[in-house]
Amino acid sequence: MSLDLHDLRSWASTNDIAVAARGRIPISVKAEYLYAHSAVARSLGEELGLPIATRGRVSFDACQHIAEAI
Repeated sequence: MSLDLHDLRSWASTNDIAVAARGRIPISVKAEYLYAHSAVARSLGEELGLPIATRGRVSFDACQHIAEAI
């Protein structure tokens, strides 16, 4: 699974987070998106081999690590 940048940009726009229509997305915005979407964070974390809990919300620290790695 990869991070769907179109969904991320749409989510950012909906949540009044300024993100350019093209180019790189800041790690902080990726981390916020992952924190809001635990299923995506969990899937990406597992692909990266990071220890992610199988239930509940993924911690913001874990989301930051995932965002830095992708």
